[in-house]
Amino acid sequence: MIKFAVFVAVLDLAALYLIYIRLGENRARGLKAAGALFFLNFATVFLRYLYIYIPILILHIIFLLLGWAALFYFLINKTERIWPVFLPLVSIALFFAAGLAVWEFD
Repeated sequence: MIKFAVFVAVLDLAALYLIYIRLGENRARGLKAAGALFFLNFATVFLRYLYIYIPILILHIIFLLLGWAALFYFLINKTERIWPVFLPLVSIALFFAAGLAVWEFD
């Protein structure tokens, strides 16, 4: 778990440095990137709750990898597509839908 935390910290530092550079150029673009970074950190921490449903966990890991790659692609290149960053929302919604599906009503 420590290795994973260090890896995420390195990703955060790299993203924050790129956001700092972009914030000087375009404030709206920098704020979009900061919001996306905040969301990806939340989605990465949410990973620990998904161990209950293994298929959703695997899907979430794939979506997280795509999300982090999309964030860095957004930061490095001059693209405006930021929607792939929010792909982990799909697996989080599936997690809550699966929880409601197995809910026991007394």
